[in-house]
Amino acid sequence: MAATSASIISIHDVMPSTLEDVQQLLHLADNLGIQKVTLLVVPGLEWVSADIERLRRWEDQGYRLAGHGWLHRCHRIRGINHRLHSWLISRDVAEHLDWGNRPVSALMQRCAEWFDDHGFEVPALYVPPAWAMGEVGQEELARLPFCLYETLAGVYSAKADSTRLLPLVGFEADNFSRQVALKMANQTNCWLATLANRPLRVALHPHDLRLRLHRDITRIIARFPRGMNYDDLFGY
Repeated sequence: MAATSASIISIHDVMPSTLEDVQQLLHLADNLGIQKVTLLVVPGLEWVSADIERLRRWEDQGYRLAGHGWLHRCHRIRGINHRLHSWLISRDVAEHLDWGNRPVSALMQRCAEWFDDHGFEVPALYVPPAWAMGEVGQEELARLPFCLYETLAGVYSAKADSTRLLPLVGFEADNFSRQVALKMANQTNCWLATLANRPLRVALHPHDLRLRLHRDITRIIARFPRGMNYDDLFGY
């Protein structure tokens, strides 16, 4: 399902230390008339009962939860591809790339089980930190409890064995070079979304409202004001 001026909004890095910032972003989306927002939860941290209850309230309000790695950080940078990805995009958060030859699907399974253990529905969506899936085949993805997976290119449905290629914008510009690069990429992807008549993925991070592109957030969402959920893409 595609529609001009539609957006799919996600808030990344939902963890105990970022919940107040996440709340501010939810207020912003609400003020812009966006009710459909997906929260990308990092489970393997020190969640206390009050944090869990806040997640539960957000879920009760209609926000979708999604899996987002386990710790959202790397212990080491492995190989040239990981080093290049770290320098260009992910710094030290592309957790899947840190697993080497170990099956990354075990990390993803553990992520799914955390939701079930804490009384949440297992999310439909999984987003690897920094969108870096690593060495995980489609057969492995099909065996996991999740049914949708997001990467830089788009969203893959294991249930339908189909990928939707979708433009993506982000605002995590904490220095001048990232500001310039993201500004150009965002302009291009907004244009592609309009030209191709496809929803625009809007990836928000907890500190975006304090970074260099904070004014662009409202402007871009206002251009794509009809909110969608990820599962709307595949009709389930």
